Amino acid sequence: MKIWNKQAISEAFDGLLKQAAEKVHNHLMNDSAMSNIGQYCKRPACWDAVKHLEIEIPEDFIGELVDENVVGQEIRSAKSGQKIENDIQVETHILDIGEANWRKLRDFGKSRNMISPKEDGILAYLFKNRFVSAAQGRVLLSLFEKMQGEGFELSK
Repeated sequence: MKIWNKQAISEAFDGLLKQAAEKVHNHLMNDSAMSNIGQYCKRPACWDAVKHLEIEIPEDFIGELVDENVVGQEIRSAKSGQKIENDIQVETHILDIGEANWRKLRDFGKSRNMISPKEDGILAYLFKNRFVSAAQGRVLLSLFEKMQGEGFELSK
């Protein structure tokens, strides 16, 4: 996550990559048994040799590594935060449309037999309680889009 946020790697990681690249380069230039390095790189023997190169991992880089349980928790937390944000946006949009427009939409849809009992029940709940859950809100927003497709327009 740190690399993503900074859009850069740390000095420790940079040093590790340079060290690894230098060791691989030296192996390819000095230790390969073939004159065609490109062909040698395709062979399993090359990959096996590179796997066994000794590359020292600096302590400062080790300190940057994150336990995968911590990463999993951060991902779950981010998803949860995004869900909460999405739910708030749905509920805000429902309120922004306003009760008068929801009543107008209900009349519009009923006159065309386009409102299901479930949708009608959620609208009745909205009128009685002035709010709905995020899941109910998503149903209403879907209904709203459907009605707009049929020519429904918001009042100013």
